[in-house]
Amino acid sequence: MATATLRSCTLSRDENNLLILSIIQQIGRRTTKDHYRLERKPAGPQCWRLHKATHEGEEPQLYDVELNGEQSQCCCLGFSAHNHCKHIESLTALLEAGRLEEGNEG
Repeated sequence: MATATLRSCTLSRDENNLLILSIIQQIGRRTTKDHYRLERKPAGPQCWRLHKATHEGEEPQLYDVELNGEQSQCCCLGFSAHNHCKHIESLTALLEAGRLEEGNEG
């Protein structure tokens, strides 16, 4: 039996007024919390670059996401392997809730 993944996300602003996406996932007994700075990309109205917060000395991790319904895409490994990912699902949920709109960029 597959272990269920529980996921939630929040959108906030940091001390520099930059838009921050936080994704919390629970898989079995393991919980992870990742933070990303959002940057709107000029490629389209719902194209985003996510800058993952990393620890000092780690390589920066960037994810490009295009929200377009069933044709949404992300450059992450999860999307490549499963054709869906936490980045698309979180941004889509925020968009549908009216939290991710024009002018909300960081």
